[in-house]
Amino acid sequence: MKYSRYSDSRDTGFAHIGTVPSHWNVERAKFLFRRMSRPVRDSDGIVTAFRDGQVTLRKNRREDGFTNAVKEIGYQGIRKGDLVIHAMDGFAGAIGVSDSDGKSSPVYSACVPVRADVIPGYYALLIRDLALNGFVESLAKGVRERSSEFRFAEVKELALPVPSVEEQITITGFLDRETAKIDTLIEKQEQLIKLLDEKRQTVISHAVTKGLNPDVRMKDSGVEWLGEVPEHWHASYVKHWLRSSPCYGVLKPDKHEGDDGVPLIRTMDVQDRKVLVGQLDRISPELSAEYRRTMIQAGDLVVSVVGTIGRTFICTDDHRGMNLSRALARLQLGDLSILA
Repeated sequence: MKYSRYSDSRDTGFAHIGTVPSHWNVERAKFLFRRMSRPVRDSDGIVTAFRDGQVTLRKNRREDGFTNAVKEIGYQGIRKGDLVIHAMDGFAGAIGVSDSDGKSSPVYSACVPVRADVIPGYYALLIRDLALNGFVESLAKGVRERSSEFRFAEVKELALPVPSVEEQITITGFLDRETAKIDTLIEKQEQLIKLLDEKRQTVISHAVTKGLNPDVRMKDSGVEWLGEVPEHWHASYVKHWLRSSPCYGVLKPDKHEGDDGVPLIRTMDVQDRKVLVGQLDRISPELSAEYRRTMIQAGDLVVSVVGTIGRTFICTDDHRGMNLSRALARLQLGDLSILA
């Protein structure tokens, strides 16, 4: 994608803006927008600013996951076309132009242009970009991470570039088209990944339950979920092939610095049938000695039995001597297969 360069540019003197085309002005937001304080109407639904930049009626996206106020104290009217900024969530991108009439809590700033040459859509994209690049977080005055409040008191003092109204409309239209194309590509890629995951699982499932010879004669295994298997295979209960050693007690990692201890493997540590040893928490040597029965050895098959049930990995020499949380059980392998 190629962009036409402006013939001349200048430094604005503001670090969050940098250089702009020389014919653009720079003004404080208070000379571009004013905050509205409208009464709420009986017909108004709740408008929410989402982190992806969409500002819409809550019912248009989802109803769950929100904390509803018993008394809507301080609620204000929102109108379609308002530039809406979420004071507490603005750092994460909850800034955009409302596509609906409705109402919102006082944590939102509903802003309208004071001049005809100010396009809310352009400034929604601009201010949201500043927020996602860390500018809002840089305003934080508290000691807590992400504790900044991006209320209109902060917004109105923000220096912003002012292109011509024609350029604002052109830039907004261009970004709408290009981001729509990118969103479509992302959706297609996600669908492709989902299909490939399904194909991957199908290939694995077929290979381990039907074998690799497509011409082999089949027979009913007598197991409903298994269906037919090659005629020369026989099915057997797992207990005839594996010895299970469940875990006992709750093993809590000891994170005191300088105490190496023994690595503790939890369900969350098992990803794609692998364990990243260097990222494991450790338990104290005393606790490790107390729970020797839960230690795994090379060749053990480890299976999650609570939480995300069914996560597995086979212990290698790198994993020997590690303790397991109670969410995992070790299966000692005589033969991994239940089919022979």
